[in-house]
Amino acid sequence: MKKIIAIILVLAMTALVLTSCATVLTGEYVGKASLFGIMGAEVTYKFIGNRVTVTTKASIAGFEKETVYKGTYKIEKGDDGKQTITFTYEGDGSNYSGSQSFSQDKSAKTITIGGVTYNKK
Repeated sequence: MKKIIAIILVLAMTALVLTSCATVLTGEYVGKASLFGIMGAEVTYKFIGNRVTVTTKASIAGFEKETVYKGTYKIEKGDDGKQTITFTYEGDGSNYSGSQSFSQDKSAKTITIGGVTYNKK
């Protein structure tokens, strides 16, 4: 019985160590662009645990289109020390699944995905 308890404790501690090393984002990050007030775009990433909801809004001369993608994400550090973020979207968004470069500046409250910087709301 003591061996079983010891094994369970070791497994629980190993799981805790492995999950504590992962980068987890929380909150909403927004990026916006505009061209002379005629055209504009906005992308919002909302992170909760390992889940992500991405809302894109595009507007041209008063017409607006909004699209929402939901899925999961994972942030990993390569052997070169650089981080990547991998998105796995569900349904229609699955075509956009994949990995991109990633960095986070906690003091500035920004993240950069694929070279585009997003500000925390």
